[in-house]
Amino acid sequence: MLIRDGFGKRLKQERARLNYSQREFSELAGISQNTQRAYENGKNTVSVGYLETAERLGINAMYVLSGRLEQDNCLAPDEFRLVTSYRGLSKRMQQKLQLIAAEQ
Repeated sequence: MLIRDGFGKRLKQERARLNYSQREFSELAGISQNTQRAYENGKNTVSVGYLETAERLGINAMYVLSGRLEQDNCLAPDEFRLVTSYRGLSKRMQQKLQLIAAEQ
């Protein structure tokens, strides 16, 4: 599988989605903050072991590698936009939306 352009940007986006700082995530992943920074800047290639660890921490590895969400093939376009927007929200905003949805 070829890693699409934007790998580092997507990795950073996923880390931020989980509300981890670069330092926090690198510690949990067992690497240095400099290595995490290099991954996110596209200067280093990640190992399979790192991806497995990142996935256990909540990173969507398929999205980070390919730029495609797993739901790409099963969601209607408006649903896809909603999910993508939701993932970009802060944890606090996600929780607020979850409360609104639970009231319906």
